[in-house]
Amino acid sequence: MQMLEIETKAWVNDMGELEQQVAARGRLVRRYHKKDVYFRPISGPQVRVRSETDGSGTVTRKYKEIRDGVETSREDEFTVDRPELAERLLQDLGAEEYIRKEKIGSAYEVDGLTVELSEVVGLGQFIEIEWVGPDEGPGTAEAARGKVVSLAAALGIGPERFEARPYTQLLLERRGSFG
Repeated sequence: MQMLEIETKAWVNDMGELEQQVAARGRLVRRYHKKDVYFRPISGPQVRVRSETDGSGTVTRKYKEIRDGVETSREDEFTVDRPELAERLLQDLGAEEYIRKEKIGSAYEVDGLTVELSEVVGLGQFIEIEWVGPDEGPGTAEAARGKVVSLAAALGIGPERFEARPYTQLLLERRGSFG
């Protein structure tokens, strides 16, 4: 069964205040430092190789749709022990590295959702609220979307504050090479 990820993100002005709200509603799961390398394969969507603090990694290919600032992704994902070898394999197969992203922050569990409070190096501070689970057919995505939007609203983040552009696009725009 294919996994489904429903998420939204928003810029954060006062991370301290927001982290207090999130901590009061849920529990801290972990602190993280994620380093992502994005590749353009010969065909299809981009591929991300993520390196975690412990040296492990994940390779992900997302098939995305963004509506009203909420992203729905169907993902193909697997773990790797040595992410640098996955990067080399992609390059050897003709995929082109086009951007790197670094995210440092904290992940919380709140009402069955993951809430990440992050500093994205070169961009600023963000909150991400996501639901991940199996795609069980019609209605799964809309039900999860409702949960994500509802928690955002409870934290004082309305749809007008959602950032629909992917981090990769924001980073490319920041360095002046989005086209």
